Amino acid sequence: MQLTGAVAVCDAIEIAVLILKRDLSIDNLLTEFHAGSKKNELERQQITEALAVGILRSTACPKGYPFEVSTNMIRLKPSKPLYKPYLFLLMGYCLSHRGMAVNGPLSDKFRDVFEDFVCWVFRQHGFVAEVLSIPRSSRRLPTQLKPALLLIKDRLGESGTLQEHKLNAHDNDLDVDVIATPMRGDRGRGGWPVVLVQCATGTVANLKMKMQEIGKTFVSVWEPGFYEVCAIKGGATPDDLIPLTENDWGRISEDGWVLHRMRLVHMAVNSSSRKCQLPKVVLRVNEDLKAALPNYDWRNFGKTED
Repeated sequence: MQLTGAVAVCDAIEIAVLILKRDLSIDNLLTEFHAGSKKNELERQQITEALAVGILRSTACPKGYPFEVSTNMIRLKPSKPLYKPYLFLLMGYCLSHRGMAVNGPLSDKFRDVFEDFVCWVFRQHGFVAEVLSIPRSSRRLPTQLKPALLLIKDRLGESGTLQEHKLNAHDNDLDVDVIATPMRGDRGRGGWPVVLVQCATGTVANLKMKMQEIGKTFVSVWEPGFYEVCAIKGGATPDDLIPLTENDWGRISEDGWVLHRMRLVHMAVNSSSRKCQLPKVVLRVNEDLKAALPNYDWRNFGKTED
């Protein structure tokens, strides 16, 4: 299951706009990408297809996509320097993909706080949501898994009893990164709707594998409570999966609710609920990503496979 090269080139173009801080036409982009070349028709077609991906992104979420894009031009929308979910996901994903890795530790930080971002997106819509993954103490949960599970059960209002003998010594998050429910349960009865999300910042194949793991381990340690039949399984990725073929999209969707870049952005910016504060750790990593931008080797994004 491979993404098309046009997606990588579109990511590169968007990063170029951020770095060069100017509007870019097709001719500008041909010069930037292919300095000294004769700007042949194949190279022009690659840029055209990449801009078409940008148009798809804009159509998917006009309010959250921070670029104005047409068939021959792309520019950053004029706005106040506020936090933009799309740019956070774009910079974080491109940091360690698209044939580059400018900063290993920063890439690790992004992977960790991506879970906090996904949790925040659910909270934006009034969900009760928690990140189960480590580190837990910074996320207002006990470091040890057992007390963390019991506190999450309490916060979500579930009535299940934790079967401690079903926990293994090496268990970390029971194959669930983010747990969310549209409202607190009543503690009297189990079976409250719950969303179990695995987060993947790697390849599409990795996302699919993680989605196939979702839920079974987590729900198996409760009796009764957290019923599998009442769970919505999901996988979250900062990658853009718009170009997946209908067949590939259908296959990955069979494993759960797919939250890719544009869906996450749509949820982040179109909330009708009371706004909740973005975790400070996400804002700090966002600033680090912006500071690292000059080192992004964006001209080579489309030249290697993920």
